[in-house]
Order: sequence, then C-alpha cells, then structure tokens
Amino acid sequence: MSFIKRNLIFALALLPLLNIAMTNVALALFVVVGIVSFAENKENRIGSLKNLFFDLCCLSIPVLLAVIALIWTQDLKTGWSFVERSLPFLVIPLVVFLGRPIQKKQQINKFLKIFIISAFVLAVIVLINILVWYVLESHIIAHKSFEDYVREGVGKIPFFNEHAIYLSLLLGSALLFLFYNTFEKIWLNVLVVIVLIMTMVLLSSRGPLIALFIVFIGMVLFKKRNLKFKVFTMVGFVLFTVMIILFSPLKNRMIQLISTKHLYPQGEYFNSVNLRAAIFTCSYKVGLIEPIFGLGPGDVQKNLNECYQNNFRTTAFDKGIFNSHNQLLFYWVSYGFVGLIIFLAVYFLFVRKALSRKQHLYLSFLIFMALCSLSENILNRNTGIMLFSIFNSFFYFSNYLKE
Repeated sequence: MSFIKRNLIFALALLPLLNIAMTNVALALFVVVGIVSFAENKENRIGSLKNLFFDLCCLSIPVLLAVIALIWTQDLKTGWSFVERSLPFLVIPLVVFLGRPIQKKQQINKFLKIFIISAFVLAVIVLINILVWYVLESHIIAHKSFEDYVREGVGKIPFFNEHAIYLSLLLGSALLFLFYNTFEKIWLNVLVVIVLIMTMVLLSSRGPLIALFIVFIGMVLFKKRNLKFKVFTMVGFVLFTVMIILFSPLKNRMIQLISTKHLYPQGEYFNSVNLRAAIFTCSYKVGLIEPIFGLGPGDVQKNLNECYQNNFRTTAFDKGIFNSHNQLLFYWVSYGFVGLIIFLAVYFLFVRKALSRKQHLYLSFLIFMALCSLSENILNRNTGIMLFSIFNSFFYFSNYLKE
C-alpha cells in the first residue's frame, strides 16, 4: 500500500475542521481508498456473507428507514433530501467492511489522535474568534448577555458555520477519545483537556456537557484503578463542575431550569426551557397523527411548524426552524413505533457488542451519543451523521482487526 493511499483515509479524521463541502471531499477520498483496497485484497473476507449483510443493515439502519419511508411520505423532495444527507450511514460501513482500508487497530488509534488534535485546533479557533469579536464589537456586546454574545460570536466564525451544540458534540467526543488514547507528553494532555473543556463551557450547550459528565463518572468508576485514585478523581471533577456552573455562562442556562415563569413561551418571553416544552408537546401531537408507521421524515417539519403556529402565541418560532430536538421523538414521528423499536433494537445491539467485547471506549461513545440525542436531533445534521457513522463503524469493525 503506497504512502498516499495509507494516509488518505485520515482525511476524515479532520472532521472538526471541515465544512460540508470539504467533508464530502474527504468522504470521497475514503471511498476511493476503499475501492482500491478491495481490488487489491479480494481474498479478505469478514465471516459469512450472511453475517456481513446483517452487520451492514444494522450500521446503516437510519438511511434504510428513510428510504422505506419514501413509500408513504407526501413530500418526496424533502424526504429524498433527507435520504441523501443520511447516505454516510451506508457508505462508510460499506467501505470499512468491504474495502477494508483499515487493516490494524493502530490505524484507528492514529485516526483518533488526529481527530483529537483537529478538535483542539477547532477549540483554539473558536476561543480566538470569540476574543476578537469581543474586542471589535464591545459596543454591541454591552447590550447582550454573555451567553448570547458567545453564541453570536460562534456564528460569525468564517468557514465553519456550525451550531454551538454540534461544536460541543465534536469537542466532547474528542475528550472521550483522549481518556483512552492519551499522548505521550503529559503537558499536552493537560493542555488539550483545559482548552476543550473551556470552549465547551463557553459554548454553554447543556446537553453535551451533562452527557460528558455522566459518561466521565462511569469511565472513572469502571476503569481499573485503585479506590483512592477513583475517589480523588471524582471529588476533583465534581468540585470542578460546580465551579464551572457557578462562574461561567452555563450558570444562566442552568438557572433557567428552575426560574422559568411559564411552561410554554408567551409573546416575547421565551427561553431554551419553555421552548423545548413547546417543541416536545408539538412533537407528541404530530406523532399521534400516524403513530404506527410515522409520517416520513419529509413531512415532519411542516407538521411541527403548523402545530407551533396553531398552539402558541409567541414570536419565538419566527426566529428559525425548530425540529423535535430529541432523536427518539424524531424517529417515532418519522417512522412510528415500528421504526423507533427497530432503531432502539439496533442501538442495543451496538451496546451489547461493546459490552461483550469489553470495548470501553466504544461503550462510552455510544452512551455519550445516546444522552446527547435526548436534547438534539444529532443524527439529522451532517456533523452528527458523519461523527456517529465514522466511529460507530470503526469501533464495531475493530474486533476483526489485528493489533
């Protein structure tokens, strides 16, 4: 295998630094390497064709459900657009399992390290841009909350154009990977952790932060270290978390959980808490229209928008497009109870395989993504789709690799 071909697969590891166009280019390079590898190693097979077909169906279940739903969806154009966006769920595992561009676990470890470094660079870029925007537009910022200032500053970062939640998703995943794939230099690990956590705190996305907190507790408790180390680490982490909540933009977002005046948004009064209450209520009402097989992903947003307009007298929903903000709700509304049960069964299969193989990193990643999906449709947007399909395929496939 040539030097170029060996390293082209790592283009996808730069995901935190790639916009949508560059992500597609990196994916295309990955596919090319997979095709070349398949042509050169036709004798390499992974079990029986029956098992291979089953594995591929499980890994690509989100796009398969979207394709099937085209049969009954009314908005075929939007439905097909959703299928196209979900294609990495099929393409990446197909390349990984058939093309076998990855031959050793060392390659996955290298991929993880590159991803961590890319996330670190992204975090530095975010911090610098927030600082620059603060200096250049301080007269505007004076009339905004610090949280709003940070989020608007993130939105002004050129090239990336990524939502704060998905930035946090990338940075949180990098922190998980670093826990199991540390660098040789201790100072480098400390620097990366500080920068990533600092950036996540400034972004103030509660979902990924809470998910990371829960997963980290589990990782410390189940890691093979002595009791003193675990107690010391847990106490330190809890104190650090309390300080973050009390002395950061996250404080205001946490206070909203208990200080919201109205359950649902009213007029000009709304925040992330009562907005989600309205969103979840409408998602439930829309889901009842076709509870067994769903409406199809192409028809979901239209019905949600109508529900918002008909049930809530507020300007909140005029400021953007608000999806179900919960992946499980989205699967139920889109594919009904049948599709939701299929998705949950497949996800449980991933968790069971991670447990049976004692793949702690894989298990941590699955739990982190599952917890984040409770507050966001992370598998609907390009960043979430690529992040999950890449690493779920790699970790699932790693059991077939040599050290």
